Amino acid sequence: MLATDNIVEEFWPGSTVCGLDVGTGASCIYPLLGVRYMGGNTRFVGTDINDASVSVARQNVHANELDDRIHVYLNSDRNTVLPIDRTDFTLDWKADADDSVFTFSMCNPPFYDSPAERQQLRQMKQVGRPTLDTSGKDDELYTEGGEEAFLTRLVNESAIHKTRVKWYTTMVGKKGTLKLLKSKIRGAGAKHISEGTLIQGRTTRWVLAWSFLDKTRFCLDVQKSADDARVWFEATMEELQISKSIVDREYIGGVEMAASYKCSAVKKTWTRQWRRQQQHKEENEQDGQNASGDIENKPVIEFKVGIVPETQEACHIHMYLDPGYSSSVLMSLYNHILRKKPDRENPTFVVIEDTAV
Repeated sequence: MLATDNIVEEFWPGSTVCGLDVGTGASCIYPLLGVRYMGGNTRFVGTDINDASVSVARQNVHANELDDRIHVYLNSDRNTVLPIDRTDFTLDWKADADDSVFTFSMCNPPFYDSPAERQQLRQMKQVGRPTLDTSGKDDELYTEGGEEAFLTRLVNESAIHKTRVKWYTTMVGKKGTLKLLKSKIRGAGAKHISEGTLIQGRTTRWVLAWSFLDKTRFCLDVQKSADDARVWFEATMEELQISKSIVDREYIGGVEMAASYKCSAVKKTWTRQWRRQQQHKEENEQDGQNASGDIENKPVIEFKVGIVPETQEACHIHMYLDPGYSSSVLMSLYNHILRKKPDRENPTFVVIEDTAV
């Protein structure tokens, strides 16, 4: 939930949130937490394939007086993970222009193919005491083919629905499944892939998210004054060899920017691929080999930046992609800067660099 909320805050701050919880269970815990934690006019649809779970989930929603914000749907088709195209998939609240688009979907999948697999994994992980002890109903724990088959269906369906869900997210229980899914997501044509790690005690899970959207604007919230943020941003651009020129101050929402820039990069200096190329080049030079290749002078990205003060000790840094350039390149740069943000102590959810997508 926290990782999903981070995505919402980073990419659609202040927007109306509508989440889709696949396999919500009898407790309906994620929708109940989500509407409280995310606040505003957040709404949820929780789906489940178990009649009894859906009945209890609806009771929990009603007991919390959230019938107008949470809809629980019984998915009668066990072969469909995202039932948003089914004719009986209707919402209880009044329809508006965005009801057909979910801000995100989330899923805590059945991890095992059978009780035997669960027991085998438990024994493999056990050292002194169990490290893996997931509990739940059979429908919540087991599915034919295990999490790999279930999440493969999720990825395949996301490729059909594409931008009807802005971000698809899921928990993953096995590292091998994580690698496989990232490959399938890239093959499905996703524009962005993100991953994070959840550690509770001695158990590790992963959060995987992907999107088919081309995003052209990003915003950094910095707990520094606008002047301090300007000094930090200019130093970061210089470190990354990104040229910048100061332009006339513009306005956002009637607020004058403290600083505005036009930026251009001819190399993706923030990516691992570029760093590997530099290392290889340096090794060749040390061996007496001449470095070859065309001189790079065509920009790989151009973008505008505006720094907007919020308070004396906080500001926003807005990044706008110029037309004709790849949003995935700006996404990767944004996330590199996000990791270097001076007030960001624990960056646990980052976007995989565009070279891997």
